Amino acid sequence: MAKTEITKIRSYQLCATQQDINKFMLWEGSSRFFWNYAVGYLRSIRETSGLDDSFFNIDYYGYSYLSGTPFKESYINDKGKKKTRNVYPHTEKYSGGYNRWLTILKHSEYPWLSKTPVSILQELLRNLNSAMRRFYSEENQLMITKMLSTPGIDKHKAYNYGFPKFKSRNKSINGKMSFKFPKGTYTIKGDHIRFRGIKRPIRFIIDRPLPENITGAIITHDKLTRHCFVRFIYTELFEISDDPLNVITPVALDVGITRTIALSSGENDGYQLNTNLIREIENKISKFQKIVDNKQKGSNKHIKLSKRIAMLNRKLLDIRIDFYRKSNKDIASKHNVIFKEDLDIQNMTQSNSGTVENPGSDIQQKSNLNRAILRNGWYNLVNDLENRMKEKNGLVISVPPAYTSQTCPMCGYIDENNRSKNNKSLFKCLRCSFEKDADFIGAMNIYNRGVEHLNKNKEDIINKLKENFYESQLAKKEKHENNIKEIKEKKKLAKQNALG
Repeated sequence: MAKTEITKIRSYQLCATQQDINKFMLWEGSSRFFWNYAVGYLRSIRETSGLDDSFFNIDYYGYSYLSGTPFKESYINDKGKKKTRNVYPHTEKYSGGYNRWLTILKHSEYPWLSKTPVSILQELLRNLNSAMRRFYSEENQLMITKMLSTPGIDKHKAYNYGFPKFKSRNKSINGKMSFKFPKGTYTIKGDHIRFRGIKRPIRFIIDRPLPENITGAIITHDKLTRHCFVRFIYTELFEISDDPLNVITPVALDVGITRTIALSSGENDGYQLNTNLIREIENKISKFQKIVDNKQKGSNKHIKLSKRIAMLNRKLLDIRIDFYRKSNKDIASKHNVIFKEDLDIQNMTQSNSGTVENPGSDIQQKSNLNRAILRNGWYNLVNDLENRMKEKNGLVISVPPAYTSQTCPMCGYIDENNRSKNNKSLFKCLRCSFEKDADFIGAMNIYNRGVEHLNKNKEDIINKLKENFYESQLAKKEKHENNIKEIKEKKKLAKQNALG
């Protein structure tokens, strides 16, 4: 049995006061400014003198620095002792690297950066170093070369493809802000957590057990709903069996309007989106939107109602995401192969109004159907399921969707009258008299087509599942170990160059 470490995140609601939230917003603004300053400086160097992957290394403290051919410089430390250090010419006046760069900015141009805990800004430097390493990776450089040689593509966008981007202040005004406290900058006692920079501990709601091996804490604050969360990053040992696929457990999934998810196995516990609540919120939004349209833009009433509408829209999003993640997590934990219809949802939700010359038919009926499909969020539901199955090392197989709601799963007889016009929720075969809830008929037909496809390509599907399994577990571990070896080798070379 092989073992590997998996990084996970667990969130808890933080009972922060307005004073704490104001301090969090100050720290988020400082970290955003510092990130933009660093990205702008690196971009200017790259466009003038040029950068390459040797420009970025890791120093003794684990922070990135700008390398080159160093020379010795003497200085007086905090204890009054004379010391020497390496100075790297690439950094010009910000000699000593990013870590030294941060200190100079605090004591010269931007002293207000000192109000933000240094650990938050140092975490940004680690993220920036990782982003630059990804930018100078072989895969990204090949993509840039390919884009530059392709006609019709903007050369400036191709040249900066994958380069770290500036963080917009406008996006964080009405959205979510976040920053990370690394390990050792906070203490947890019971249901309270104390951060460096805040005098008193803050309570958080423990609605599930605290994880072990916590390596960091991310603070997120939603400026619309005013909810604050602490998200603990932790590692967990995962045992990998030599034969991960002893049994294939397939199931078919059919998305609908009256029943959001119908499984061929007949399970239906918790797989229903609360569309009545969503409809109520949509009615409130339309009501407030009519009032906002009649108010002067920029007035206090306009701003207040706009924030109210934004909060309701965020509530709609949270309801859907909560349903997607809980239901998909439960389905993915029970089955490693899922069959679904290959639906083109974008075409299915197009308007039927037509043109002046060729007007459409049943416009209102089609409009109601489109609204119901979008209310259930079929696309995001299936997309989240595919991502969840990748995490669980499973596989999602698409099958043709034609006549799945009109075909009898027992005898295969196809007739639109199998579904009664008086009662659309009932399916009764006109040939064999098979009778069942219409929501499960589609799932049963999808399952039959999926099993047929599975029997034809069973070996390929098993190999694909094994490939996904080992790539997602063992390959990540090997890649991480190789990165550590590479960093150690570069650190040794840098020290050898420094010693001459």
